[in-house]
Amino acid sequence: MGMMIPIDKYGFAIDGTWHTRYLTAWKKAFPNRPTEEAGRFEQSVWCSLTPEWDNWWFGNLGAKPPRLRTLR
Repeated sequence: MGMMIPIDKYGFAIDGTWHTRYLTAWKKAFPNRPTEEAGRFEQSVWCSLTPEWDNWWFGNLGAKPPRLRTLR
């Protein structure tokens, strides 16, 4: 079985051990962009400059990107 992402009752990802694998995949997808642009939690808010890629990555794992999010 593949990686599982914990989700809330609405299907949105919640913080968990998946972030290391997310960051590894993000670095492969965006090798020339600074790591600071990758998605991350800041005080329970998901911050990302690549929301379309986040939708793709989480969707492939059966989840939606974290609910509280902003572009930063």
